[in-house]
Amino acid sequence: MKFEILIPFKRPGLLASLMGLYNQDYTNFSVTLRDNGEGDSVSNEYNQVLLDLLSTKVEVNVLRLLKNDNLSISRRHLYEQARSEHIIWLDGDV
Repeated sequence: MKFEILIPFKRPGLLASLMGLYNQDYTNFSVTLRDNGEGDSVSNEYNQVLLDLLSTKVEVNVLRLLKNDNLSISRRHLYEQARSEHIIWLDGDV
């Protein structure tokens, strides 16, 4: 069963979340992140390197937005963009 992990984030801590996903042995999932460009952005050099590594194992999608929305709006946007029937939420500040 393939599932999709949705990650809204705006505070530091994304690196730990990405590292946790990269270290998984199970790879039948995809990851979609919503980057609003504030705080620990996906464009951060370390996050980008880890995203590149993660994308060698699973499908990774990044929604880059300029508008800084609250968490509930971010989650709704991610949910609307999800392509899998099975969804897991992971906060980007773990």
